[in-house]
Amino acid sequence: MSTVAHPPQPVNPIRRPARAPCRLQRQRISPVAPICNPSDSDTWNAEVVRLLPTDINLQARSLKAFCRERKIARPTDLLRGLCLWLLNGSVPSFRNGAITSACAGIGDLSIPAWQKRAHQAIPWLAWVARTMLTIPPSAIHPQGYGRVLALDATCLGNTRIHHAFLRLHTAYDLRTGQIDQLHITDERTGEGIAHFTLQEHDIIIADNGYGYRRTVAYVDAQRAFLVIRVRPTHFPLEYEDGSRMDILAELRKDGPSIRVFAGWTTVKANRSVKSPKTRYAVRMIARKLTDKEAAKARKRICTNSKQDHNQVQPETLEIAGWVVVVTTLPEVDWDAAEVLRLYRARWQIELLFKQMKTILQMRTIPGRTLATKRAACLVALIIWAIQIRQMAGIQAQLRKGPTGQWVVSEWAVVMVGIDLIRHQARGAWGYQRLEECLPQLRRLFLHGVRTDRGSQRTDMQAWLAEKCGIGGRIMPSP
Repeated sequence: MSTVAHPPQPVNPIRRPARAPCRLQRQRISPVAPICNPSDSDTWNAEVVRLLPTDINLQARSLKAFCRERKIARPTDLLRGLCLWLLNGSVPSFRNGAITSACAGIGDLSIPAWQKRAHQAIPWLAWVARTMLTIPPSAIHPQGYGRVLALDATCLGNTRIHHAFLRLHTAYDLRTGQIDQLHITDERTGEGIAHFTLQEHDIIIADNGYGYRRTVAYVDAQRAFLVIRVRPTHFPLEYEDGSRMDILAELRKDGPSIRVFAGWTTVKANRSVKSPKTRYAVRMIARKLTDKEAAKARKRICTNSKQDHNQVQPETLEIAGWVVVVTTLPEVDWDAAEVLRLYRARWQIELLFKQMKTILQMRTIPGRTLATKRAACLVALIIWAIQIRQMAGIQAQLRKGPTGQWVVSEWAVVMVGIDLIRHQARGAWGYQRLEECLPQLRRLFLHGVRTDRGSQRTDMQAWLAEKCGIGGRIMPSP
């Protein structure tokens, strides 16, 4: 944000001289004119507000996100303005969001005011996102096995500015195709099973970021089941007598492409030397990759090691030709092929992250501070939840008809849903509306003159006007 520097004023002990008004300070003659077509503003209120939680206004006042009706009439209008901030243009900024919000009749606020409102609304935005995205507990206890949750975390806003980014921890229910739990932390908090609340008979699926023995202990304490990808070097397997099993040597032997090793793993209660140990019965299932898949995996490992300036061990490249998972599911219900198929279904949460980062542009969350990034991430999650609820009816109509001939494109539905929210939040206004609001928006279009260097475009045009004349050309000297 650019500011205009004022020269220091002389101090008068008798009377302080009146400060000269800033040239960008606007005159508050009249408030922003109402939007041209009042029926256009009802699109947000009629189609979007009904999808929000019923007590959203009460929670906004309770969580100090909306204290009084000043500049903005309702908490839902505050959410609308924040949605415009994130959906306005390829590079979101508070300046563009403030201009669009003023033209849409939401509120005439300055850039610092919008930034302050966004920071104050973080607890409220977190409540709205959690309420709209998570599944109520009364709807997730079917007979037999419970939820099938794919756990993973992704980095958001990992830009080079201040090296500050957020990590989104997500539990995705594969049975319902919805987000079950989500948590937002900074870069100092890594992946972990303790971020999520598990229930009895749940099936947990995770990648090797969770592939440690303490994960088995945590899931078993919740009376749930587990399917995680592991590295044999980080997850020792034991025989019943306590001797260690050499998994890498077993994989080097000739045999089938899918191999099963039944054994035990020992977990300490804590890191103390005298900490009690507990043994858990697990199955380790390994599937050999094709030559093409193995080469691709080894290339990815080498690329990541070069970026992290690490040296790749030969055992790491050797084990890269296998997919090794550990499960606590009973063998009578889940054989090795079914467990591997269940683990492959974890890819759905990766597609979810890809849709969010591509369509909502969450790969680079706007903002220079973690508070701004957190607010932007929460607003993006709320937009995602709105499009899920709003496009549910469209998807239901598209699925009607003979099955097996057509498949609904999830990407097309999501892209149209996000674009629909953008139009609903923006409303209908054009050049006439922008011209009416221009006296109030001058401070947003103008910025102070830089003192370190001048404007190249302004200096060039002034020099050419002086050199060439108005509409003329340089005349050769006689």
